[in-house]
Amino acid sequence: MDKSELLEKIAVFPITARGLAEDLRSGAYRSVFRGNGIEFDEVRDYRPGDDVRAIDRNVSARFGRPYVKIYREEREFSLCVVLDQSVSMLERGVSERSRYEQALLAMCLLGFSAEKAGQQFGAVFFGNEVRQVWPCRQGTGHLLALVSSALEVRGDPAEQPRGTALGGAMRQGAALCKRRSLLVVISDFLAEAWEAELPRLCRAHDCVCVRIALPAEHGFPLSVPFMGPTGFTQAAATVIEDIESNRTIRASPSAVFAAAWKSFFEKRAAQWEDACIRAGAATLTISVDDEVDVALSRFFGRRRLRA
Repeated sequence: MDKSELLEKIAVFPITARGLAEDLRSGAYRSVFRGNGIEFDEVRDYRPGDDVRAIDRNVSARFGRPYVKIYREEREFSLCVVLDQSVSMLERGVSERSRYEQALLAMCLLGFSAEKAGQQFGAVFFGNEVRQVWPCRQGTGHLLALVSSALEVRGDPAEQPRGTALGGAMRQGAALCKRRSLLVVISDFLAEAWEAELPRLCRAHDCVCVRIALPAEHGFPLSVPFMGPTGFTQAAATVIEDIESNRTIRASPSAVFAAAWKSFFEKRAAQWEDACIRAGAATLTISVDDEVDVALSRFFGRRRLRA
């Protein structure tokens, strides 16, 4: 997709974001603040049925009868997106969109939904290093500046610096939000050493890991030249290059190789999901051919029903 096509899709998000904003208000809010995010409001007389653990002993002793502490939930939360701009995200295969373009659309929809919900929105952009940190703020101007900056990441993958600083970006995202917030990591997760950071992230925030996938991950096309699914480009039917490391392999486009290819990606996806769940993160896989608004609405809608 070119920039004008992306902008055309993004232009309708302020309208389509309304439903997702309601899901964020309810499901995401309850998830983020279940047992957290409460502030002291007042004390009142103890009533039958009140939790005895809420009795304020100091006030009760002073006035000679039991009083309980009343808390109110702080309804304002921040939504932060950790967005992968690494070289492997720039591939599109035979699809209309690249991984990064799909990730960008997901981030934009989440941003407009947070704005509709009256919540703060921030982001961490990273490639081979953390590139930009956008503090969590409210306001259309802040959101549009963030989106405009994200749109500038374009170009030939071969000309981009290699490496993916996913672990460092997670640490930066955790530090960006001062109180417990909803943090969404959008990446292809083709990186090393991020698994150790995820549990710490989940202890501090409600975390959702969104993996952007190419259709070729579900099956090796035996006759069609394509841009491959894991940082691979294929110039010929049997030569595959890992653009993150510049390593190449030669493979016969046979049924045996296609079965091994599919098995490899199924195993990798299962390992990714297992690592996320063990850390305490929710998971969502979005293909570059999916409609991102439909995928996100279904996901957060289910979270709202479970909350």
